[in-house]
Amino acid sequence: MVALTLGGVGAVLSIINTVNAMQREKVRLRVRLMNVMPVPRGAPIGYSIEITNLSTFAVTVEEAGFVYGWRFSSAKRNVHAALLNFHLAQGSAQLPARMEPRSSISLYFDPSPLKVDDRIGRFYVRTACGVHRHGYTPAVASLRRQIGPAAK
Repeated sequence: MVALTLGGVGAVLSIINTVNAMQREKVRLRVRLMNVMPVPRGAPIGYSIEITNLSTFAVTVEEAGFVYGWRFSSAKRNVHAALLNFHLAQGSAQLPARMEPRSSISLYFDPSPLKVDDRIGRFYVRTACGVHRHGYTPAVASLRRQIGPAAK
């Protein structure tokens, strides 16, 4: 009876260890769009995409931007538009940027050059290993209102 109990405990612990190992090897990023207040005597910036590396290893971010369109099906393709003009608060001056575990970067940008003829749906980040992470926050609705009447 003791051997059966110890065998059951060992089986449960091996399943828990397997799940934990799979979580450690997964790229985990938190992506948020945030409103940014202007700095005194500086140009108003407007918005930033904040990327936080929640993985246990370093990740290289190659691209960040917006997805135009609301379709999630493969029949209607969404258009990914990368941000080309942005400012990093710290670290490297451009993308690709290497992010250590539990670090974050913010990409500050001016929303005025964004397209107003399409509808901004979500924002995204693409890593060097090809992982895409999408996000949506209430700040996207605020951004849509700001860039013009065609985005409503």
